[in-house]
Amino acid sequence: MNKLPKQQNKECNIPCINGKNKKQLIKIANDNKFKINEKLELSDYRYNLLLKFANKVKFAYSDIDSRKYLEEIIPCFPEPMLFLGWAKYTKEYGKICKMISVDIKTKVKPDIIADITTDNFVKKVKEQHNNYKSLIINGVIGWGVNEPEQIHKALNNCKKVMSPGGYMLMGWNAMPFEGESDDTTITIQMMKKYLNKYFKDVKLIKSFQDEWKQMYIVCRK
Repeated sequence: MNKLPKQQNKECNIPCINGKNKKQLIKIANDNKFKINEKLELSDYRYNLLLKFANKVKFAYSDIDSRKYLEEIIPCFPEPMLFLGWAKYTKEYGKICKMISVDIKTKVKPDIIADITTDNFVKKVKEQHNNYKSLIINGVIGWGVNEPEQIHKALNNCKKVMSPGGYMLMGWNAMPFEGESDDTTITIQMMKKYLNKYFKDVKLIKSFQDEWKQMYIVCRK
């Protein structure tokens, strides 16, 4: 396993695509031999470039494939970034790129302690930034936020703290909740249905068929 870099984004093979104009993004696409319709609007072009990079990531910090992918793809997303679902294994992620961490558990020492299913979540998160250009929500739905009403509340709260046109990367395990029966599984289609109520351009970008059945969907506000 490689060690995390001492500085943000060190040795990251994905260039920052935030803040660049259309001409610069086209050059990045051409340099990487990506075929993208150059007639797209800037925001759509940037989004398609991000999706291209989602399938071209090389470096890794972890030895678990799904976590490795998460670490590889998050530098693609613009700042300010909100990372929901903080854990012991994510505590050094600030060395990958700049982010504000949130979790309900005090022991994992996130930047913000808040429950994503409450109204207070929006208030506390907006104290750092009024809105966020990207949200990474991983290991939250299906790991505590399990009931449909909780999921709807969580996603609606996410939408409230996102910038117009902002991005969200959703990561979850498409498997039964811990200790529960098979019918508790949130399938890809179920997750898409939840997300489509609040976001657009909902797209599955990666699925893993290991013991964790980790899935990643990207969407926009």
